[in-house]
Amino acid sequence: MHSALPVTQGDNSGYYGSSSSSKTKSKFKQMVNRVKIALLYNSKVQYLLGGVLLTIFFLNFFLTSTGSTLALSGTTNKKGNGDAPADEFTISYVSEPYIYPDLSQIDEYRKTRTIKDPKDGHKLDSTQHRILYKPSKSAAKLFNAPKYFDNILKTGELKDANPPLVLVLGLDADRYSKDYLANVLADRLAYAKKHNYGLYARYLNDFAPDEKKDTEIEIELDPLEWAKTSLMREAMAAFDKAAWMWWLEQDAVIMNAEFDIGADFVFNKAELSKQIIRDAPIIPPESIIHTYKHVPADQVKFITTQNDAGVSMSSYLVRNDAIYGRMLMDYLRDPLHRKYPGFRSAGSGQAVDAAVTHLVQWHPAILSRMALVPATILGAQPDESKLLKGSGYKKDAFVYRLKSSLLDNRGVRDNDYIADEWKSVKAAAPSNEGHAAVLAALVAAKPKPAKPGKPGAKPVAAEAAAAAAAKPVAAGAAAGAIPEVGAIPEVGAIKAAGAGAAGVAAANPVA
Repeated sequence: MHSALPVTQGDNSGYYGSSSSSKTKSKFKQMVNRVKIALLYNSKVQYLLGGVLLTIFFLNFFLTSTGSTLALSGTTNKKGNGDAPADEFTISYVSEPYIYPDLSQIDEYRKTRTIKDPKDGHKLDSTQHRILYKPSKSAAKLFNAPKYFDNILKTGELKDANPPLVLVLGLDADRYSKDYLANVLADRLAYAKKHNYGLYARYLNDFAPDEKKDTEIEIELDPLEWAKTSLMREAMAAFDKAAWMWWLEQDAVIMNAEFDIGADFVFNKAELSKQIIRDAPIIPPESIIHTYKHVPADQVKFITTQNDAGVSMSSYLVRNDAIYGRMLMDYLRDPLHRKYPGFRSAGSGQAVDAAVTHLVQWHPAILSRMALVPATILGAQPDESKLLKGSGYKKDAFVYRLKSSLLDNRGVRDNDYIADEWKSVKAAAPSNEGHAAVLAALVAAKPKPAKPGKPGAKPVAAEAAAAAAAKPVAAGAAAGAIPEVGAIPEVGAIKAAGAGAAGVAAANPVA
């Protein structure tokens, strides 16, 4: 009599035998149960496991804290000359909150995208190099704590901040002269030192998309435009304890250095609340989406201005936190943005503005933490906007945006015009003594050590060069290049009026 079920496995008798896999599973379950019992009731096993876990934890902590130094410029390549391989990330640390490139190496950088390690002179791939701020143990946890005392008590956003705010600057090394870049860098560095803020300045070219690796890059877009968001994200990582980051375009001038953007505006929540533009169309004059009416100043994490097309990212402040600020930068760094036709159609120099304008209109979580403020605070335009009243430059305004930079956004580029205009505008600023001193220190050649046996030799100090360079700038400022309303004269007038400021370059040539 046959079985009602067909025989598909087992022995020849037609009975289902115990498979070897089921026996293995049974043994495995028994072993797991024994381990569970040992972990629950055997103290020796518990101590042993705890010791193993602690060893792994401390070993991981040691490697993460010191392992990064293994990737410094001392790494030896195949040639054995100490230069780091091109595809290897390198890291260096600074104890002062000022990170910026050595412009004396810009010629070599333009050719090879390499820089020299200031410690040992080894060449580093600048596109693969990270510079992090690591304050010394003796450094204060908070810069100028008394003037931030009220903010710490009420909002706590500056508690343990080091530094409270960081200026972020992207330098275009390929399109502009070393002389112009030195002036811009000195402008930001002087302001940062004056108000005890940090500075993160890097070459934009280090963060541009790699055309060899990303073959789908749209050639219609300027790759350096999207590099700005990557540079800002890197700045956030370099100053991970900073509370706020301030991005200011290269083609802008700090006119009123006495204005403290932190203590007088961002950290002063009462003043910030007064300046917020509420219930206003994102895209002037009549877009459907408006800014919110009742956003408390202490909840704001993104501060920016407008132009006639929507949100402007030429000068903005963003909170350096993981939930909002860093997430916002990560979102903007998505490769889909630079390939999206809608953003490309905004035109050269305005794709990021279009991306952020789209973002805040369709994502209330972003809009609810954003504050639009008048352009006269973060970056006044040379001329009055057709759609935004009060956006033009006025006397004693904080920041001035070059007229030539606006032409650059429309595809008209004249780098010499931009450099001449920048010098002329800076020379007319109410106070630029700090800029002159910092500029002289940046471009002054390092003195060679005096040979022994000459007791009468006098050392050449950077302060002496700074004092000598301050006089030509003061003369240029007396000439006055900007009319009261901020209109920019013709190119010939700019070059004539900027002759005083050019004295710095003549005394300390950098180009």
